[in-house]
Parts: sequence; C-alpha cells; structure tokens
Amino acid sequence: MQTLAQWVERLSTANVPVLRSTIEALNQLRRNEEAVTPRELSQIVLQDPLMALRALRYSQSRVTQRQVTEITTIEHILMMFGLQGFFDSCRELQAIEDVLAPHPMALKGVRGVISRAHHAAHYARAVAGLRFDVEIDEIVISALLHDLAELMLWSVAPTTAMQLEHMVSHTPGLRSVQAQRLALGFTLVDLELVLARSWNLPKLVQLLLDDSHAENPRVLSVTLSVALARHSAHGWYDPALPHDFKEIGNLVHSQADQVLGRIRWAGVHAARDWEKFGVRPALAWLPMLPGTRPEEEADEPRLGDVDEQIVEDVIAQLLKARPQNCNLHSVFAAVTFALTKGLGLRRIWWGELNALSNRAETAHALFLDAGLLQKELHFKADSRHLFAHVMQRQQGVWANRESRPKLLALVSTALAARLSNRAFFALSLHAHGQPHALIYADAGRASRELDEARYALFKRVGLAAGRALERTITPPRNIPTPAN
Repeated sequence: MQTLAQWVERLSTANVPVLRSTIEALNQLRRNEEAVTPRELSQIVLQDPLMALRALRYSQSRVTQRQVTEITTIEHILMMFGLQGFFDSCRELQAIEDVLAPHPMALKGVRGVISRAHHAAHYARAVAGLRFDVEIDEIVISALLHDLAELMLWSVAPTTAMQLEHMVSHTPGLRSVQAQRLALGFTLVDLELVLARSWNLPKLVQLLLDDSHAENPRVLSVTLSVALARHSAHGWYDPALPHDFKEIGNLVHSQADQVLGRIRWAGVHAARDWEKFGVRPALAWLPMLPGTRPEEEADEPRLGDVDEQIVEDVIAQLLKARPQNCNLHSVFAAVTFALTKGLGLRRIWWGELNALSNRAETAHALFLDAGLLQKELHFKADSRHLFAHVMQRQQGVWANRESRPKLLALVSTALAARLSNRAFFALSLHAHGQPHALIYADAGRASRELDEARYALFKRVGLAAGRALERTITPPRNIPTPAN
C-alpha cells in the first residue's frame, strides 16, 4: 500500500485527461480563435471538472509574487493570462475515454463522478443565487471540483477506485470513509485537501472544498449542493433528499417549494449536457419525490479469468489493516471485492458464531445470483456438519467434482440438493486462537468449475482476513494480545 505522500506524488505527476467532448469543443473554438471570448471559453471549461482542474493548475503555475489577489474563476484566468496561452497549454490533451478504454467499468465510474460534479455545479449556482452571493462562479467551480480526489483516482488508479465503489455499494451499512481507510489508509477528503495544498490551488477554493468549515455559508452552499447531487444521482428515491431540501431552505431562508423550483430548473440545465458524459441525468427519473428505487437488472453470470493483481492488492491491505482504519464491515467488503472481481465468485457468505445459540449465522453476505438462501448455510458449531468440522479445525475445503459427493454427505439433505452440481469453497477464520467465522463462496449460476488456482488464492484472502480480525476483535480474557 502507498502512503498519502506517495499518492499525492503519483497523482501530481499524472497527466490529467479530459472528456473527448471538451477536446472537440476546444478544437472547434481554436479554428476561429480571434473571435472567441473568455466567457465563451469558460463555459466549455466549466462543463468538465477535469478541464477546470487543469485550468486552475495552469493559472497557479503562472502566478507571480507581484500578483496581489488570487484568481478564483475560470473567466478571470482567461482574462488575466490570455486565450492564446491557454489554447497552447491544451494542445496535448488526452481523452479520458481513451485512457480508460482498457477499463470499461472504470470509464463508467468516472463518467458517473463527472455527471455528479456537473449537477453539483448547477445546484450550487441555484443555491448561491438564492443567497444573492456576490461571486457565484467561485461557488460553482468549488462544487465542480469538490470530489477531485475521487476523479483523479478513477483516472489514474481505476482498480483502486473500483474497489472503493464495490465495497460501499455491495456492503449495506459500510460507510465510504471506512472503505477508504482500509483500502488506502486514509480518506479521500484527506487526499483532496493535501492535493489542493500541494497544487497551490487558490486559498478560497481550498476553503470552499473543506466541509469542516460548515459554519461558513459559502462552504455550506457547496457542501449541500454536492450532497444533493450525490443523493439524486440515481433518481429521487434517496431518503436523504428531504433533509437536503430542508437544509438548503434553512440556508437561503426560503420555503421548500421555492427551493424545489430552483433545483428543478438547475436539474433541467444540467440534463441538457448529459450526452457528453454518457450518464442519464437526475431529471430522467421523475417525479422529484422520495420513494422506492426500482430493482436494477442483474449482471449476466460469468466466471472469467483470475485477476491476481486485485487479489494481491486486497491481501496487502488486509495484512496492513489496523483497528483505527478497519472494522468487520470493511474487512468483509474488501474480501468480497477480491473474491468477486479477482476470482469471479458470485455468492459470498460470512457466518459468525452466535455465543447464545452456539450456531454460525449470517453476519454478512453478497449473493449476486439467486438459488441459495443465506439461512440454509447456518449450522451448529458442535454438530457433525461439514462446516462445523471446517471451522473447528481452522482449515479450508474445496468441493469439486471428485470430492463433492463425500463432502455433501455431511450437510443437510436440502442443502446437499442445492449444492449437488455446484463447486464451492469454504474456509474458517480464527481470531486469537479461537474460531470466529466461516466464509463460503461459489460461482453462482456460472457453469465453469472452480480450479485449484482460485482455491489457493481464496485461502490466502481468507488467511489475510483472519489476520485483520486479530487486530479488530477484542481478545477473550487470559489470551495475550498478539504483537503488531
């Protein structure tokens, strides 16, 4: 795992790509450069947070000691340094679509963040307008760049960004900061603020990016706009949205109807550019009311090739995990990312011992395919059940075509019928010398048999998870705490 300083160095030296639509728009303007105005060019830059970041860094690289005031808006940057120099700095732009072509899921992820930033900027303009802010563009660009660390992570380290997204979206109750602390060792907010300082972004922009200064109304304008964009990114069903509207109303001293009216118009304006990002805008889902989100179509089951790098990265994270940056939720989330994205497994069950019932019962589960119920995997810890033997002996088992008949004789008739044609892995996790949990995993509806290479990596992930548990779970009395 890299340190915060190493991540800052890595992201600072990377060439920041931009949207292909931005490159095309800039090329179109360059053909008639003499007729272009700073406002016209700034409107193109402000549609792309990656391009806006490049513009700010371009400006800060040209700042002199004689410059009295900071330049905090794109239009002022263009007026101060001229269009010719800015166009010259844009001659070697890379399209994010080309950079992430080998990582289609990462491209989808970064487009989602760009779309969210675009919406946040429009919402921020609406909120600042309701507050009669004297310099609205400063609020807009801060909202646009609020998630710059996440943007850079998707652009430069797509696998890490995919892990964070996977951990949070597939582990109910896991907070983003918990996933970030386990996978990175710090939070994206930590990274963002250090990047902003390292890149010498304007002090005002640094202030507006820092949510900890929520007592400042301008900071709160940015924070609430970003939250609204995040909560409405997949429709108007998020239960946090009513709170967002209420907080915005309190900030601008307006009734909810007036706030909703402004947000609707801001959403309409944001939606006009959606094809540039390839992400359906928030206004595609109506009405703007809380409710139940529709079920999404399940992925087509497939057992692809092993991605050993993903597995090795997660193992390294688990082995370096400490109580201050991990908990049971985040450990499970990291394990499921390694098993699903690294090994292609589709159903992951994590059962923990219930001291009162002496049964191993569901603590966490990720079932991407149906056909097996979580309760069917429960077992008595002192029974002759296959999983009880595995747990007590701190071992793993691979039920393949040859071993399956013998192994399934040790489970219930109903479970044996479910698993009769299904290869699976199971591994016990011990902490402080005592059994704590058992991981079960199979490939769901994917028809291909599991192999020995996957089993070896599965066991290594499980053993690393056990090491992380050692540091997370309080040891029983009379058992010494292992040295870190």
